[in-house]
Amino acid sequence: RQARAEQAAQAKARYLATLGHEVRTPLTGVLGMSELLLEAPLPADAREQVLHIQQGGRALLQVLDEALENARLQAGKVALQRRRFALGPWWLDVHAAVACGLAVSGCRLSSAHPLPADACVEGDPDRLREAVQWLSCGLAAQSGATLVTLRMAWRPGRTGLLLDVMAEPGACPSPRLSRVREALADVDVLVDAMQGRLCVLQLPDRRWQATLSVPLDRCPSLLAGQDAQDIDDDIDGLRVLLVEDDPLVAQVVTGLLQVRGHVVVHAEHALAALTALARPGTQLMLLDLDLPGMDGLSLLRLLRQQGHRLPVLVLTARRDPDLDAQVVAAGGDGLVHKPLQGDALRAAMQRMGPPRVDRAGAGNGLLCGALPDDRGGQGRQARSGRRR
Repeated sequence: RQARAEQAAQAKARYLATLGHEVRTPLTGVLGMSELLLEAPLPADAREQVLHIQQGGRALLQVLDEALENARLQAGKVALQRRRFALGPWWLDVHAAVACGLAVSGCRLSSAHPLPADACVEGDPDRLREAVQWLSCGLAAQSGATLVTLRMAWRPGRTGLLLDVMAEPGACPSPRLSRVREALADVDVLVDAMQGRLCVLQLPDRRWQATLSVPLDRCPSLLAGQDAQDIDDDIDGLRVLLVEDDPLVAQVVTGLLQVRGHVVVHAEHALAALTALARPGTQLMLLDLDLPGMDGLSLLRLLRQQGHRLPVLVLTARRDPDLDAQVVAAGGDGLVHKPLQGDALRAAMQRMGPPRVDRAGAGNGLLCGALPDDRGGQGRQARSGRRR
């Protein structure tokens, strides 16, 4: 029976992954075109309408991501992407996400942490934020809390963080501890994947306390005014080769790039991309993975075998748990998930560094370096032979 349940969970995860891939491509058109419209001078009423379209698209994307995430958790597949991140900005994001979730039920949030704003650790900030958000909102929902207090501190005597969630219930009856723990099962899966521990208790005064302990390596602080997601390198005005077979996505990405002053050459398939690269001057390639004929990963491996060193930023609607490793293995330098937003695309390009001479390939390029992705931060050193 357990084996059948695991097979069903894995089948559900695969189905939702396929569905998500198919939905993300048209969502790129909805969100991308709305962003381009907002760049233009619009009447106030038209601008408000476009903003509503954009908000609706983002809400749909959030529902899709949450469904896929839940399916992966049920299937026991939790992918972690470690990188350096500053605790100050991360804590602000956590506070905003938790406050938004609690506001639906009228619950207030109080938060504090005594750590330096520039303290830096290495881990998966998005998974950790999800764990804190789900824990806080789940505990509040189960206990009927009117106030949630969130605190963060270093783990005593060990590297890592200690996050404490205290929920003060209202007049509703207290639920059983077993019921609360069952409701927080997804949080437990996330915490276990991060090699952490979750402890949930009901105190004698009816308050609920949940303590999340996660091992995280401390690392040197990021430079003042420089976050892993915001590097001030000037990368505008590049000659970019966009390899994308979907006309709508190509139009959106081209528009987002041209707004920043880039010159875009569009290739619909691998052969057209190879033809474009035969002409010198390309400084960056944006590569879709699901191309007709030769797929993006195969094209990427071929380029590295031929000695091309120009940076390649992969654009994809896939959410495979091992996709980052596949891209690294094929020789790519970055990964951005669809649907695209202009700021995320620009940040990914900035993390790849300023334009430099590509001595091994034809023309100029960005020097291949650490692998970034669209969640921010720096990744592993790029090496030849990567996949999408």
